[in-house]
Amino acid sequence: MATPLFNGTVLHCDQLQNFGPVVKAGSCAGHRDQFDFTLAFEQSVLSIGPSTVFLLAFPLRCSQLWPQTRKTRRSGLLGHIKLGCAVVLGVLQLSLFVLWTKTNWQSGPFGGVTIAANTLGLLDAIALGVLSFAEHRRSVRPSTLITLYLLFSTAFDAVQCRTLWLLPRYSALREITIVFSAIIGVKVGLLVLEAVEKKTLLNPPWNRAPPESLSGIISRSSFWWLNSLFLRGYKGILSIESLWATDHSMDSERLLVQLTSTWSMTQNKTRKHALALALMRSIKWPFLSVLFPRLCLTAFRFAQPLLLKRIVDSVGQTNQDQNKNIGYGLLGATALVYLGNAISRGIFNYKKVQVMTLARGALISMILSKILTVSATVAADKGSDTLTLMSNDVENVVGGYQLINDVWASPVEVAIALWLLERELGIACIVPALISAASTLVIFRISPMIGQAFAAWNKGIQERVSLTSSILGNMKEVKLLGLADRWAVDIQYHRVKELELSKKARILSTYRLVLGRISIYLTPCVTFGVFVAVAQRHNGSLSVSEAFTSLSLLSLLSSPLSLMFTALPQTFMVLACLTRIQDFLVEKDTDYKANISILSKSTQNNILVLKDAAFTLKEDGRPIIHGLNLKVHRSTLTIVIGQVGSGKSTLLKGLIGEVPLIAGSLQNTCKELAYCEQQPWLVNDSIQNNILGHSAFEEKWYETVIKCSTLDQDFTTLSLGGLTAVGSKGISLSGGQKARVALARAIYSRKDMAIIDDMLSGLDRTTEEFVWANVFGPHGIFRQHGTTVVLATHSVRHLKDADHIIVLDNNGTIIEQGTFNSLNLEHEFLHGLVTSSQDETSDKIIVSQTPENNKGSITAAVGKNDELKDDLLRKTGDATLYKYYLKSVGWKDELWIKFWAEADTGSSKHKTGFYYGIYIMLGVVGLIFTYWAIFPLAHIYYRAPLSFFTMTDIGVTANRFSQDMSLLDIGLSPGAFLTLLSLTSVIMGMIIIIVSLKYMAAVIPFAVVFLYGLQLFYLRTSRQLRYMDLEAKSPLYTHFLETIQGLSSIRSFGWASATLSNGLKALDISQRPFYLLHCIQQWLQLVLDLFAFGMAVLFVGIAISTSSTSAGSVGLGLLNMLTLNQSLVMLITEWTELETSLGAIARLKDVETHTPSESKSTETFIPKSKWPVHGNILFDNIEAAYNTNMEPVLRDISFRVEAGQKVAICGRTGSGKSSLLLAIFGLLDLRLGSITVDSLSISTLPRSILRSHLNIVPQDPIIFPGSVRLNAIPYSSSTSPTDDQRIIAALTLVRLWDTISSRGGLDIDMSTISLSQGQKQLFCLARAWLRKDKSPILVLDEATSNLDHRTEDLIQGIIRAEWKGMTVIAVVHGLNTVVDFDRIAVLENGMLIEFDAPGKLLDKRDGAFRDLWDRQM
Repeated sequence: MATPLFNGTVLHCDQLQNFGPVVKAGSCAGHRDQFDFTLAFEQSVLSIGPSTVFLLAFPLRCSQLWPQTRKTRRSGLLGHIKLGCAVVLGVLQLSLFVLWTKTNWQSGPFGGVTIAANTLGLLDAIALGVLSFAEHRRSVRPSTLITLYLLFSTAFDAVQCRTLWLLPRYSALREITIVFSAIIGVKVGLLVLEAVEKKTLLNPPWNRAPPESLSGIISRSSFWWLNSLFLRGYKGILSIESLWATDHSMDSERLLVQLTSTWSMTQNKTRKHALALALMRSIKWPFLSVLFPRLCLTAFRFAQPLLLKRIVDSVGQTNQDQNKNIGYGLLGATALVYLGNAISRGIFNYKKVQVMTLARGALISMILSKILTVSATVAADKGSDTLTLMSNDVENVVGGYQLINDVWASPVEVAIALWLLERELGIACIVPALISAASTLVIFRISPMIGQAFAAWNKGIQERVSLTSSILGNMKEVKLLGLADRWAVDIQYHRVKELELSKKARILSTYRLVLGRISIYLTPCVTFGVFVAVAQRHNGSLSVSEAFTSLSLLSLLSSPLSLMFTALPQTFMVLACLTRIQDFLVEKDTDYKANISILSKSTQNNILVLKDAAFTLKEDGRPIIHGLNLKVHRSTLTIVIGQVGSGKSTLLKGLIGEVPLIAGSLQNTCKELAYCEQQPWLVNDSIQNNILGHSAFEEKWYETVIKCSTLDQDFTTLSLGGLTAVGSKGISLSGGQKARVALARAIYSRKDMAIIDDMLSGLDRTTEEFVWANVFGPHGIFRQHGTTVVLATHSVRHLKDADHIIVLDNNGTIIEQGTFNSLNLEHEFLHGLVTSSQDETSDKIIVSQTPENNKGSITAAVGKNDELKDDLLRKTGDATLYKYYLKSVGWKDELWIKFWAEADTGSSKHKTGFYYGIYIMLGVVGLIFTYWAIFPLAHIYYRAPLSFFTMTDIGVTANRFSQDMSLLDIGLSPGAFLTLLSLTSVIMGMIIIIVSLKYMAAVIPFAVVFLYGLQLFYLRTSRQLRYMDLEAKSPLYTHFLETIQGLSSIRSFGWASATLSNGLKALDISQRPFYLLHCIQQWLQLVLDLFAFGMAVLFVGIAISTSSTSAGSVGLGLLNMLTLNQSLVMLITEWTELETSLGAIARLKDVETHTPSESKSTETFIPKSKWPVHGNILFDNIEAAYNTNMEPVLRDISFRVEAGQKVAICGRTGSGKSSLLLAIFGLLDLRLGSITVDSLSISTLPRSILRSHLNIVPQDPIIFPGSVRLNAIPYSSSTSPTDDQRIIAALTLVRLWDTISSRGGLDIDMSTISLSQGQKQLFCLARAWLRKDKSPILVLDEATSNLDHRTEDLIQGIIRAEWKGMTVIAVVHGLNTVVDFDRIAVLENGMLIEFDAPGKLLDKRDGAFRDLWDRQM
């Protein structure tokens, strides 16, 4: 072997003669340092290694940058400085290369390594300059490749530089050392320059990218990019709009494309876990990116017990001079291990949060896309059930992913821990191995059961949420029927049922928790027992080093075991939730439009042709209408008429492709049609936006449309005009107003064809005439623009204006069609229709007379009430509402081990049994306390006036009853218990650290101050983001529910893509606080890890610097330093869960605290059970409003209804007719005056009791979830055979029993019976008939608006016969039946202008009623 020479001097030292890697005896540094690597090792591994990797990655990165466009406006000073530094680095590398070649070092055994290392270093400098220039111009963020290379290269070069400075000071070597040191300085400068962001230099739109997208790898890994968010949150109030958008890779549209593509390539979509596999494939690279940092985290974790052993051994040795340099090395190793643990965990958590956000975006976007393709029937049947897929199931999947990586990492860590334990304890390691194996076997057996239990629990949640959403969405009708308390009880019953389903899940979760704690409490004591027994046979003892190294390994063993026992059930729960979502995604898409063929050019005059067509509501159902043959010509008006239940709505839905065509053919020329449903579909937005839909705003055309639909007069009475909000499901509008808004939308869309389903029924006669003349009539807007119209209606006054008339009979067939003059008027049904309309005319165009509207008919305005938000943003929850249970913690065990080990080391073997017995007792007690952990339950209940529901999104209430309640059930109890457990562990750990090393007592107060300041700084932002995370989901849920309600309209208008786009935008907005909240939680965890790093370095530094510290004390302190880090991690993890749950509590408590109650302190009088007896009603100068902030909708109304009288309430649309009825039922608050029923003022009665003693048929027929029997008698929880007979009699009376009995009778679910809107009104009348013996007062709110003339006559006959001698108050639009009433009340602008007998009012030639009569008749 050649000897290295420097200027002819022979150097005999290990650094230069051997490869090493560690320097042995014969260091060139003499006694100065023997803790070093050899120069050959440093150059071959620490220098050549990074250079080779960088040069291999260089061309790949250049190939990615080359196609990119330039993104910076100019190079700027930053670019020039970076380029200059790269040039300087190249010159220095060249100088270093020349200096090394001048020495005789190259003739040594490793001279080739030196030349290779410096050659690669020179190439690195050249490549670095080229890549830096390209990255600066073509990338928006600092270069990841350059940053990583400089980071590792600088760190490794520092090691080599240290070696060079410790070598003997010969001139040639000294020059090399100086140049090498300069190279490190330049690299550090380049590293700093590369970390600088380029936002000010970027061109649009890249300069508007969020900070994360512009941050380099150092800023992203350390969460440095979040600091500006923390500062804004600390100083002021954050809002959704002020939050940064997520990175482009998390865009919902992009995620939808990825998952859809992967899902479409899945051949068998029904196989088990198909969706789970597709989801993983769609985000496979982010999913795999967490593996490497997770493995690094495992490596750093298990370096800690090895480090602990080495430090304890070093402190225990007496030769301090010999171990001083080793102590400093151990101090550096401590810093490296704990810092590496913090950084690897931070990167792992960062990648994990990204995958969670990607999974959430992909799944929700897939659900939003799927709901637009399923049939409207399936969507209606599932109702709000699908909302739980988006809320509970997706959130469970996302939450479960936090631990999924522990499923594969935990077994690896367990194996490593057992191997290391075998080295320390020998055969005793079999004890934790057996306990681990047994616990794992049990957890594998119960994990599927946990998944199934949580799936059953989620199903119970789904049923409750579906019922709650259904009731909340129809709260007006529920209150009118006096059923609010009844349904509150039923929802509470479902809540109790849901909690019963949760018991199994909770019990199994408790077993899982106990299994996880076995390894913590029992494994150490049993393991040490076996070790002591074996050691005593061989006269061995438990040394301090063995004790604390083994304890640290057992701690590291218990941690992955506990995580695995949590992760496995979570994984099964995730798979169960994904299976539920998969079941929804495999629902058959509606392809009914595929059966619609395009008309040939030879039939261009026809826009639609039916040949022998038959339609049904369900593919396996019987045809509703059949044998249909018709042709619709272009630019014509076709009117469809028929009795209630004849299939008019089914025909119209068939024409737009929304119900199955099971026979014949359908041809048309329009892919997009304007469609108005019988129940108008409106979203909770402004009137203007409801009219525009997804069309562009054209001011002149918009004004024309609102004039034709008479909405311009409504706008004049509203402060915000067309910008006034309609409320959820249009609750703020009257029936006629909702119909006209929907009609205006159809007009504004300017489609070639419009399908209108009975929108005239909710209009008074004057408004109807005006709308007909200006929209449908010979000179109407549809005619002017050549729009083809198919209109289903019960109004037959305008049949002569139709180009084509289609008459359906009750069998679902066309009995007559043609022009009015060509129809067979002798047909029984037609003859009745024509007779009833012979004296009615529709020839005149009404352009000057428009409806009068009251100021209060639309009550909600655009904009949200933000007054309470600022307070909520700072809430952490009311701690007095919850009871926390403190449980045993493990600090007693570790302290006892210290006494035991030091006693055993002192040869006091006779006390081993005593110490061991106490240790077992502590473990068993801790285990018992854990088993009996209690899960408290919480429930919130509230009532609100009608005005609350007019101004609150249904998505908000649905969110609070779904996700908030789930967070309360699932997250609060475990979060509170485990947070307190880990907090106690942290406190006791700090105390033990002080006990083990008294000098740490001076540090702990500063640590406490730091942690206190940290939580203050963190919480101000965290609370706001937590609140916004929960709140941002409400618009998403609202959009989803409104999409379900309007599926037919959305698809007919061709708005599916735009609707999906809006949904994805709402999802993107909800992703912002979700992602940032999880990011700042990981920021906090990183800061706590760095805190543990600082404490560990300080502890080790003090320990190796003092001679008075015992090995046992150092071992105890280091062990608690290790567990302190784990406790801090557990604390932040569980605190995060608790914080989220407390946010839900704050929202639920806000509902209870700030939601106004309709009940008043004066409403305490309980009337007799048979009240009212007579039915007298007195209105005495009443004034009423929807809420205290609005103008009154009723003013100066006084009249008396005698017992047994029948009173008709008339007036134009929006005149206050329905508001008067709402006042009777206490849904409007009286500001002045009183309403008296049988001498009792309703202001003294509890409103639920008032409503339960009245009888009403509401304007919008409501069908509740459940059976026919439940819907007929919803007031009773149980029925008798007598009740069944009465129900059948009622249904027979309204001619519905034949239809219902053929579908399954009283036990059939109402959702499976396809009733038309008119049939639903008949059912509501039957429900009122069943209660007529409970109240002598019947209120009808346009109960015949959706009925044909013959059915209307039937109902009038039933009312006359069955309610004879009872009080009847009816809101009517059609005046042909009012002559049968005893009195008529005429309202205008919320005021009573006439009240008298019909004959007397008709005699007033200039009277308001006479004016209405003349216009209609």
